[in-house]
Amino acid sequence: MSNNNLTKDEIKFYESLFILYKSKQAINNLWSKLKQNDGLLKGFEYSDTPLLYHIILEVVNFNEEYNLYFNKVYLNIYQERVQELKDINKPIFKKINQWRLKDFRNNIIAHTWRNKNKFTHPDSDIYLIPKNALEFSLLVNYINYAWSIIENEFEIELNHAINYMISIASNIQKRNKDYNNLNDDQIKLVEEVNLKCMEYKKSYHLSVYLFDFSEIQN
Repeated sequence: MSNNNLTKDEIKFYESLFILYKSKQAINNLWSKLKQNDGLLKGFEYSDTPLLYHIILEVVNFNEEYNLYFNKVYLNIYQERVQELKDINKPIFKKINQWRLKDFRNNIIAHTWRNKNKFTHPDSDIYLIPKNALEFSLLVNYINYAWSIIENEFEIELNHAINYMISIASNIQKRNKDYNNLNDDQIKLVEEVNLKCMEYKKSYHLSVYLFDFSEIQN
């Protein structure tokens, strides 16, 4: 199927379907890394926090895309099927929405532990989020349950969506960066900072990491 033959409605639908797929994949990839820990049932470790936060972030992404753009209002040619699917999925999303993940995403994950300019703590009881391995497992399962309904309803369209995204990715201009002067930049940085330290008679100074590119160049 040529992209030139796609209607605007089809493109909007493929984009939305792919975003849901991307978020679901990210959630499962993150969860699989956590499950590699044999002690998962005994509880998470502090070092697991970034992965858990990222799962919450992707669940909110999934939810927002599902509510805002995977919507019969914007998807004219798929209106009836989307409406039916959302009715089928309603009990599952009721389970997902028993947690209030968006506030936690906004205040803790995406910002600096502040709620309306006041310091806030992630363990505060104002945040209703999964608190243990069992609850996170349920959250991940609910996303997969919801996705299974979407995938079954739109199996053919999902294949088209993935092919569409692959085709447009090949035309995206990617950034090329020259790192030949990277170590020189690091040396300049440390010199500038340490000159300031000396100016203010500080007892500390900055050390920087220099990169060895010899193996790559050879």
